[in-house]
Amino acid sequence: MKRLFRGSVCALLKNLSLFVLLVLALPAWEARAATINFLTIDQPDVVDGAIGYAGGPNRMVAGVGGVRAIDVDFIFGTDTALHSGLGAGIACVNCTLSFFTGIRASGPGLAFDGGGQIAVVGTVPAAGILAPRLLLAGTFEGAFVVDVDPAASELVAFAAFLDVKSSDLASYFGMPGGPDQLWHGAFGMGLVGVPNPVTGAFLMEVVGGVNNFAGLIINTIPTPGTLSLFALVLLGMSVSGVAARRRMTTATAAV
Repeated sequence: MKRLFRGSVCALLKNLSLFVLLVLALPAWEARAATINFLTIDQPDVVDGAIGYAGGPNRMVAGVGGVRAIDVDFIFGTDTALHSGLGAGIACVNCTLSFFTGIRASGPGLAFDGGGQIAVVGTVPAAGILAPRLLLAGTFEGAFVVDVDPAASELVAFAAFLDVKSSDLASYFGMPGGPDQLWHGAFGMGLVGVPNPVTGAFLMEVVGGVNNFAGLIINTIPTPGTLSLFALVLLGMSVSGVAARRRMTTATAAV
């Protein structure tokens, strides 16, 4: 298991390098805002979680109402006071992401109102968190699902939220935490499937894009413009990942 995890992390580091460079290079981030990030690593023959929506005035959910929670495997910081960088990342053991958004927003597309709840629970031995604990808890500002490749039924679920973080986890990275420190978060989760053409309802497994990447939560202390930058970063990352997977599939078919 340890060897499999290390192999997954190595592949993950290689394929997220462009994303990390983009985050670090964004000039609009004042003083290169520090982030704490949670990753879902897609492993073969393992269900990493699912996201569902029942249609009508309902919510998008994971880990609620019979929909499986999403595994969280790895945590790393960027520009944090301590343990910064992918290479200094740490394992999140038996960690899961669960959430429910606000109800579906009126209008076209699969967009969801703010409200609801989001939480990551688990243990982080490197940070001294040895028993299951709430690592992140917050409420949504909004969420939506984008069909990035209709021909291949590939979608990405995006969301933005405000949260608080375990003080032990935050202090491991030299950052403020606890109930009085708000963080601004966003996630992107890769999905494969086709929503119901009439109701928009879906139940889709969270899956990997390029090699092992399946999902990412970015977290920073709020600054002006953070949400729009999160959206640009996540959208760019997902589109480039789908394009790379398409090239890989085409090359494999040609062999």
